[in-house]
Amino acid sequence: MPIINEKKHPGKTERIFRQLPETPYHSLNARLFCIDDVNVRDWWWIRRHLHNCFELIVCWRGSYSCIVNKEPIDIAKGQALLVKQGDWHEDTSSSIGELIFIKFYLIGFSDVKGGALIFNSHAAASRFVFAYPHSMRRLIKAIEAINAEKKPIVALQQDSMTLTLFWTVCEQLPADAFSGEFASMLEANSFNMRLSNLFFRFAERQLPTRQIARELAMSVSTLERVCRRELGVTPAKAWASLRMEEALRLIRHSNMQIKEISENLGYSHQNHFANAFSRHYGKPPSYYRKRGEYPGVLHEEELSTRLECPS
Repeated sequence: MPIINEKKHPGKTERIFRQLPETPYHSLNARLFCIDDVNVRDWWWIRRHLHNCFELIVCWRGSYSCIVNKEPIDIAKGQALLVKQGDWHEDTSSSIGELIFIKFYLIGFSDVKGGALIFNSHAAASRFVFAYPHSMRRLIKAIEAINAEKKPIVALQQDSMTLTLFWTVCEQLPADAFSGEFASMLEANSFNMRLSNLFFRFAERQLPTRQIARELAMSVSTLERVCRRELGVTPAKAWASLRMEEALRLIRHSNMQIKEISENLGYSHQNHFANAFSRHYGKPPSYYRKRGEYPGVLHEEELSTRLECPS
């Protein structure tokens, strides 16, 4: 649900929509390169090489040894290792076991510079060793199963599931494995989502700042500081914006009467709601119900007029 930053100007309100979340990382996609299930029965070695993609190495049973960026790494049954794009990697395994190797690319956002915008380039390779959850094993098995099918849509399914796998891996990693920029995004997004979820619990009324802080387990001063930093407004204005966003969504996408929407959002009188909505969007609720459009989006007739009659 979007949060809105408001900048007051004479005669209008400029709305800056901030989706939950709206970050460059959401332009990312994953492209599966290969997935290999390998039974290791003897000593084997692959010379040191520079990774041009990501590789997830999962140990189903036995153990696995390698060197990443000159750091010896050992993983055992139930563990996994993420080797990043740009890492130097040398396989030195010498034990019997079952391993799965998943190679993939991240694409979009300038290929995230090999993950540099996500991961801490100074983090030790051992920070990318983790115990994988059962949900991750099920996801890998599902990717393997789809890989065996011969349907046209398989590639899209694989890529989508591979991206989910990548974020699942990230969820298992320690905080110091990530870059400061990415960690800040996570913190901001966490706050936005918590505030949005709280709103849906109390959408029928305007919560005072002190109660919002209590529900979010924050002090009032911390809430005000975080709210201004992440959303550019006070907690009261952020809550009012959420209220107006929900009103707009219901007007645009539901058959509810304006009076019903007003009551659902806790307004005692429809006129109070209409006035608050008009102040926020510059037009009354009936305008958007009639036209079925969001503020800031030109109606087709208006667009044609502007193209024919430039100012």
